[in-house]
Amino acid sequence: MAQLELDQVSRWHPAASGGVQALHNVSLNIRSGECLVVVGPSGSGKTSLLRLIAGLDNLTAGDIRLNGRSLRGVPPAGRDLSLVFQNLALYPHMTVRENVVFGLEIRRMSAPEIAGRLEPLIARFRLEQLLDRRPGEISGGERQRVALARALAANPRILLLDEPFTSLETPLRLEFRRDLRRLQQESGLTVIHVTHDPMEAMALADRIAVLRAGELIQLGAPDEIYGDPADRFVAELFGQQGMNLFSGNLRPHTDGVRFESVSGEIRWVAPGMAVRTHVDAGVRPEDIFVLESGEAGFSAGVLAVERAGHDTWIVAQVSGRRVTVRVPPRSLLQPGSQVLLTVDSARVRYFDGGTGKRITL
Repeated sequence: MAQLELDQVSRWHPAASGGVQALHNVSLNIRSGECLVVVGPSGSGKTSLLRLIAGLDNLTAGDIRLNGRSLRGVPPAGRDLSLVFQNLALYPHMTVRENVVFGLEIRRMSAPEIAGRLEPLIARFRLEQLLDRRPGEISGGERQRVALARALAANPRILLLDEPFTSLETPLRLEFRRDLRRLQQESGLTVIHVTHDPMEAMALADRIAVLRAGELIQLGAPDEIYGDPADRFVAELFGQQGMNLFSGNLRPHTDGVRFESVSGEIRWVAPGMAVRTHVDAGVRPEDIFVLESGEAGFSAGVLAVERAGHDTWIVAQVSGRRVTVRVPPRSLLQPGSQVLLTVDSARVRYFDGGTGKRITL
């Protein structure tokens, strides 16, 4: 069991200009055996959070507890966890074998114990041909495998990953993503993974924690984060093409409440919503549809067609703003085409035009 609890955690970095608050009252319960992915832009506090959990930095306020035991004052070596840094931090003068077992040797483990830990890792991470080479003599992907093997050699209860795939090319990054997810699910290891890539978070996570400017904005399963974002920031952050946002008002109408854009050209019935002014209506590209000629919708001019294998998007001009729409992969639409669009009104999410917070009833 490795249940980690962050209770009102804050971290203040002192500086000549008055200091920087890296984290502010962050509370999280990381369940035993889950993969929690922490995502957010640069400067959001992701790495600061990992460093506090690892014991590399000190808390300014709050507490971190592992299985109910406070980790305040517990040094990194006593926390029963491993951290894989973004730069991997392999020892360049050591061979692959020496890098993997280094932590075990300084713990004074016996040779049979070390061999028992090393052998399954060699097989899992395909290191058989690399053991006598040094980090400078192997590829980036191979160094990544060595860093993960070294982290797991200590048999930690929690594995911390600080953007370890950033430097890898796309095919290799996807391979490692799948391997990590399979390893985590098979072993029941508790993993906390930090990334700035929302798509990586969606692929890996049991749950996602979204940080912005040191604050926890939303915590939930990937489908929840994508389908029911807590605010406009989360809505725009997640999704391959982000979320389309229309500024307007929720107005009374004969068939209930209706959303009308500022220009008045874009409108649809808003089921379950109340009358309200100054709102942003968020619509995913897959929830906007091209209509046949003669059907009721709003007019748009196609500016660009982006094809990506099984996915095709059009970028259209609607009432002075650009909108992204997902269309069938073999669509014949071309730049310059005129189309009629409509939305799935049940899938629209509404946000306060000022604060950006999600509007719900």
